[in-house]
Amino acid sequence: MRFLMTLCFFLINILANAQHEQGIIYTKDGNIIKVEIPIYKQGTIITKSKIKYLKGDKKKKISLSKIDHIEIDKKNYKVITYKKEEKFGPNRGIKTHTVLAEIINNGNIKLYRSYSLVSNGSMGSNGFYSVNGTSLIESNFLIKGDLIQWISKVNFKKQVKEFFSGCNVLIEKIENKTFKYEDIETVILFGNSECEIL
Repeated sequence: MRFLMTLCFFLINILANAQHEQGIIYTKDGNIIKVEIPIYKQGTIITKSKIKYLKGDKKKKISLSKIDHIEIDKKNYKVITYKKEEKFGPNRGIKTHTVLAEIINNGNIKLYRSYSLVSNGSMGSNGFYSVNGTSLIESNFLIKGDLIQWISKVNFKKQVKEFFSGCNVLIEKIENKTFKYEDIETVILFGNSECEIL
């Protein structure tokens, strides 16, 4: 009973913090759908296996697997699939995940960011913003060609250095902590403009 009450509270908080904005969904089979999409207070689309939207007065859903990208209010979101090693819990090992990620930097090395909501009792390792009993988690991804890498706060230095190998000026700034995980947008902007991408 207590679990159900917590779950209801969680869902009510999510709905209370969502508003709808005009957007365009581009599907993988070439369809273009003009819709209203739920946007949360931080101006983000939350990643779920299906994206809810309004078409006229009808509520509909579309699977992430059918979406290529979404445009909404000068922001672009792309569906990406990546592999991540799960070290904890019953499902350990390399797992494949599909998310809807906002395009933050579309340079030679791309920076994408996805957003998800969890209850405040389930904290993680990336960025958090409180949303009335829930937390908004940011997950960052670096993309180079076909390689998509989830960037963890713990392995930030190692992962960025792999993408910008040979760029001594950037590596030095990471090593001396001029650039930290929280500066990832600046890191990618600097790397794309100042470094030769191998």
